[in-house]
Amino acid sequence: MNLRRITASKVKKVLIVNSDPEILNILEVNMKHANLEVLTARNGREALGKVNTDNPDIILIDNSLPDIEGVELCQKLRTECTHHIPMILIGAKTQKKDRNSKVINGADSYVYKPFDPKEVVNLVLAYLIQKERVENLNPLTGLPDQTQISNEITRLIAQKKTFAAVYIAMDDLKAFNKVYGYDQGDRTIRLLADIVSEAVRLFGNPDDLVGHLGGDKFVVISTPWKSRPVCRRIIADFNRRVRALYTDEHLQRGYITYESPSGEESQGPIMSLRVAVVTNQVMAKPDVFFGDAVHPIGGHIVGHTSHTRIYLRRASRGPIRIARLVSSPYLPEGEEILKVTENGIEDVSEDEKSSRSRGR
Repeated sequence: MNLRRITASKVKKVLIVNSDPEILNILEVNMKHANLEVLTARNGREALGKVNTDNPDIILIDNSLPDIEGVELCQKLRTECTHHIPMILIGAKTQKKDRNSKVINGADSYVYKPFDPKEVVNLVLAYLIQKERVENLNPLTGLPDQTQISNEITRLIAQKKTFAAVYIAMDDLKAFNKVYGYDQGDRTIRLLADIVSEAVRLFGNPDDLVGHLGGDKFVVISTPWKSRPVCRRIIADFNRRVRALYTDEHLQRGYITYESPSGEESQGPIMSLRVAVVTNQVMAKPDVFFGDAVHPIGGHIVGHTSHTRIYLRRASRGPIRIARLVSSPYLPEGEEILKVTENGIEDVSEDEKSSRSRGR
C-alpha cells in the first residue's frame, strides 16, 4: 500500500438531540474536539427535519424531549433511509431489564446520566468506525477494503496514537493459480483471511482492524506489543493449513510445475508468506522490545521484519532524514537519505546530498 496516496476521510456528522443547553454544550465541545461535525436539535420535530436535510452519521438522543420520548423518536427514525444510522439514547439510570428493552426498541446503545463526556465520545467513535468498516468491504473476503485501511491509518495518525501496521502477502500465488485454477486461488485468499482474522481475535486487541488490500495482500492495524504474537500465529497457521490445498505429489516434491508464457517448464515452490510490521512507536532501545542481537544505532525504529530493522534519524539541519537499514545477517548495513515535507516523503537530489556532505 502506498501511504503517500492516503487521504483524510470525510468528517463525520453527529446529530445531538437534547433540550438541555448545558448538556448540549458539553457534548458539542467534546465532539468537536474529536474532529466531528456537530448538528443540534432541541426537540423531536427539529431532529426529524435535520435527519432528512443533513444526513448525520450517528445520532445522540436524550430520552426526555419536550415533544416526544427518545424511544419513540428512535422508532420514528428507523425507516428504510435511516436504518443504517447508529442511535444512542441518553437518559436516567434504570433497571437493567428496562435498559435492554429501550435498546431493542430502536436505539443501538444507552448511556446513563450523569455521564462522562469522554466515554460518550469514545462510544460514538466506536460506532462510527464499526459503521465505516461495514460500508467498505472487499467482496471476496468480506473484510474492510483498502479505503477503510487508509481511513483508519489516517485517523490514528491525526489522533497521534501509537499503532503498528502489519503487512501480509502471499508468495507464489500466481504459480498456484496456473496449476490449480483461479477458483482454488480465491479459496487460498479466503483461507488466509480466516487465518489472519483468527490470529487477531486470539492475540490482538478487540478493536484491531483486519483489512484486505486486494489480491493476496492483507493489513492488520494493531498495537506494537500485540503485533509480534499475531505475526507468529499467522505464519505458523498458514504454513500448516496451506498444505491441504496441494496434492500429495506436489507436497512430496516440494514444488509445482507449470508451463511458462514462453512454453518452457517452470517450477514454483509451496506458497509462503511475507510479513512486515511498521510502527510509529518511539523506542530508545528497540533491541529490548524485539529481543535479538541487533543493537540500536541511533534514531528511532520505524519498521521491522523478522530479521530487518529500519531506523530513522534527523539530519543536522533542514527537513532531511536518514534511514538506516540493518538486515542481519543477510545484507550489509546501508543508509538512504530522504526528505520529509508537507507533501510526504520525497527523494533527495544529488545536489542536496552533496551540499549535506560539504556541510558536515
